Amino acid sequence: MKDYFNDRNLSNTRLKFKICSKMVDKIPGHCRNRYKYHEEGFNCTECKIEMTQQHCTICPARANIREDLDMSSFDDVVTYFKRYLTIEKNK
Repeated sequence: MKDYFNDRNLSNTRLKFKICSKMVDKIPGHCRNRYKYHEEGFNCTECKIEMTQQHCTICPARANIREDLDMSSFDDVVTYFKRYLTIEKNK
């Protein structure tokens, strides 16, 4: 059993599972049918590179979101995606 199942926070556990299975919402490269007809297509709106979960974590346009985070720590990656999803939701 994966360690994240022992996390006491249900929303964190769900997000950790989505990260591990590459199913984070608002990332067009992972949900191709959902974003098929968007004008941006599957590309990052800033870099014009295919927007995947990996690109999202290294994108220079999103550096301010991961400013104080260690992206080698899984808990910080979860924090990053929480921030990213909040920003995308408010657009």
